[in-house]
Amino acid sequence: MRQAWLAGIVISLQSCILVAVYTFIHYSYIDTEVTAHWIAEARRLGIQDKKSEAEINAAIDMLTEFYSPFRQATGALIGILGTGAVLSFILATFFVKKSGDERN
Repeated sequence: MRQAWLAGIVISLQSCILVAVYTFIHYSYIDTEVTAHWIAEARRLGIQDKKSEAEINAAIDMLTEFYSPFRQATGALIGILGTGAVLSFILATFFVKKSGDERN
């Protein structure tokens, strides 16, 4: 079971590194306008909902931090690796149990 789980972890690690690098490049060079779009949208919705300027600026600061290339790449790295580890464990348990049943 350990070997199957570690194989899944290695595959997840390779995948998450690839996705994190692409995500960093995407938000740094390809889609540089996403932050500007959400800042304009936050300002528009803040004014529409009669929010104070401080509330609007807080929302803009949060969006700027959230859509930073480093934050997006880190989120992809952690999310994919965590999900991959859990799924690898579940599938390793299933396959080990299934192959143990076939031996009997």
